[in-house]
Amino acid sequence: NEKKKSSALGALWALYQSNQLDEELCAKFLKHPYPGIRSWTIRFLGDDQKISESTAIELRRLAETENDLEVWSQIASTVQRIEPIKSLPVLGELLARSGNVQDPYLPLMYWWAIEKHCDKGTNHILQLFEDSRIWSQLMVQREILPRLMRRFALRGGEHNFLICAKLLSLAETDSQRKALMDGFEKAFEGGSLPSLPDKLVQAIQDTGTVSLLLRVRQSDPDAIKEASKRIASKKVPMPERINYVRAFGEISDGSVLEPLLGIISGPVAPVIRRAAINACQRFTEDEIGEIIISSYPLMIAETRLTAQKVLSSRKNWSLKWMRAVKENKIETKNTSEEAIAGLLRHQDKSLIEMVEKYFGNKSPEKIPAPAMIEKIRSVIESGTGNPYRGRELYKQRCASCHVLFHDGGKVGPDLTSYQRDDLDTMLISIIDPDAEIREGYESVFIQTKDGLNVSGFLADKGISTVTVRSFDGLDKTFQKSQIKSMKPLGRSLMPVNLLNGLSDPQLRDFFAYLRSSQPFTTD
Repeated sequence: NEKKKSSALGALWALYQSNQLDEELCAKFLKHPYPGIRSWTIRFLGDDQKISESTAIELRRLAETENDLEVWSQIASTVQRIEPIKSLPVLGELLARSGNVQDPYLPLMYWWAIEKHCDKGTNHILQLFEDSRIWSQLMVQREILPRLMRRFALRGGEHNFLICAKLLSLAETDSQRKALMDGFEKAFEGGSLPSLPDKLVQAIQDTGTVSLLLRVRQSDPDAIKEASKRIASKKVPMPERINYVRAFGEISDGSVLEPLLGIISGPVAPVIRRAAINACQRFTEDEIGEIIISSYPLMIAETRLTAQKVLSSRKNWSLKWMRAVKENKIETKNTSEEAIAGLLRHQDKSLIEMVEKYFGNKSPEKIPAPAMIEKIRSVIESGTGNPYRGRELYKQRCASCHVLFHDGGKVGPDLTSYQRDDLDTMLISIIDPDAEIREGYESVFIQTKDGLNVSGFLADKGISTVTVRSFDGLDKTFQKSQIKSMKPLGRSLMPVNLLNGLSDPQLRDFFAYLRSSQPFTTD
């Protein structure tokens, strides 16, 4: 009766509070006839975040026979708190007998228990799903498999994509494979599909549900023709068109150049023109440089940044760029420091002479960083800035590279959680960006075997591929077999002259916004 249940729970809590509830007692209480005792015992076992092997075995035995949904839920909760080698086999027994359960909360509890161990317990997750009993459960196919595939696909990088391939190889039926592919497609819905390792492309192909995009990545001639038509069609959604453009930039098929160059030179939206310019970097033809240069006047600032990156990445295009500057076809205003550095890296005498002539000495004598920091600090502290005006300055100078309040580029670190109220830290990072480069944002310089030069930070380094994020914020993936050399640059991609040209009131406005604690709804 209820009185006995209440007394039993009171006794259990008393044992716990007096530190008398050891694992030996817990093992006994797991067999208690009252589900509340079993549930609270499991809850207490999770508090130490570790259990013995014998207790793990007892929990697994309970999971094989337990019928109370609240106990199931508590097992899933405790699994999140215990090392995966002992806890996931317990969850596996629940998953293996989940059937077609329609409970609104339990599937999510199971998923959260799995997700908790996806980072550090990947091998144990894969081992868990080697149990064919789990795959056959309708609840697992409906609620778990799509989430699992989506989670690893969203994380990106070769390591996670190979896990996606492994999951597809473990699936035994069309319904299981469909559940995984639903999650995979959901991961990139409305966005761009990144470069995928061949093993995953093959695994997807083996499912028999190969999309046009994946067929393009496999250099299928018919798929390339169809994708070329869709790229040119304004009736096709822009994200889909950009996906095809990006795929064209990842295959070694010269037939894709004509549609790419047509996009660059045509009357199109800046976002797809920029994607096409970036895609052309893979190829070597002189015509690419000529088309980019002739289309340069059509480009907005963000697109010009990508054009500068691409033109400076190959010697033949760099020479054409400098000749266009000489003939006044392209202005030198607002040329990126990284693009100029790219021109110089070719170590070509004529290029060096033209860079010095048209861009001058890009290393003038600078005020020492400590003195500059004190100068800027005195300006900031001499008055109050307007964060609304500062927001516009931030968008012009920083937003292409940094996220702040969930808006901006992803070249550099997300500034939202950065120590923006610490003026000392902010000034050092802005005025002397090479003084301390945040881990994960160290710059590298890559030379490929076909003469391409690329600088940026490593966005991903897998078993056979390397992905670099350049100063324009776009990623480029290389097969390691294509790379001739990869060396650290030893400096930040962040420009050292970020604050140049700002008046004292503008400096105060800029830092008023940068140091604000919450986003502004209007400019």
